[in-house]
Amino acid sequence: SSAVLKFSGTLGICNHTDKRSATIMAFSHFWLESSACEYMFADLQGSINHGILHNTETVLTLFDPMTHTPLSFHGKSGLRDHEFEGLHDFVDSHECSAICHSMKLCDMS
Repeated sequence: SSAVLKFSGTLGICNHTDKRSATIMAFSHFWLESSACEYMFADLQGSINHGILHNTETVLTLFDPMTHTPLSFHGKSGLRDHEFEGLHDFVDSHECSAICHSMKLCDMS
């Protein structure tokens, strides 16, 4: 498929309520929490590939992610690393889903 599904931007996230979007945002939440707020994924997008495994499974392929790190890394995680601004943007705008709650991820407040 050539359709690109956008889940988050470099800054700003999309709080879609569908299960796929909630799962991707829970992944960002999990990674931020498990790295003790040292690293997070942003600008998450992907495409759906139908039937590429054994001609039956549908696979979501994520590509071209960006990352944000704290100032101590001085934006060295890659292009458009918005450091604390990017981390705070996610924390301020993320709405925990049932997936976040089932994973027992911390509340963003």
